[in-house]
Amino acid sequence: MIQNPKLKIITDTKSNNIQFLTYIAEHYPDYQNRFYPQVFSEYQYLFAKQRGYDNIIYSLYVNYRTDASILEFARTHALYAVTMAEDRVY
Repeated sequence: MIQNPKLKIITDTKSNNIQFLTYIAEHYPDYQNRFYPQVFSEYQYLFAKQRGYDNIIYSLYVNYRTDASILEFARTHALYAVTMAEDRVY
């Protein structure tokens, strides 16, 4: 990251996501804005936002909320992107 200041990292932590995001925020605050955390719940989104992450990706592949509730969440929260399985897109 030092050698390439344009480098961005999209996280994909399958377990202990909160702990990982906390670790980055506490140990690498100068690089935190270059991490794009992938979150899997609204709780994780709120946690990441409170920790100072801006470019948050809401990943739906382990999310079983209704399409309507996900759309409402996306309308009312600043998301960088939303990822989902192809069969969920229509």
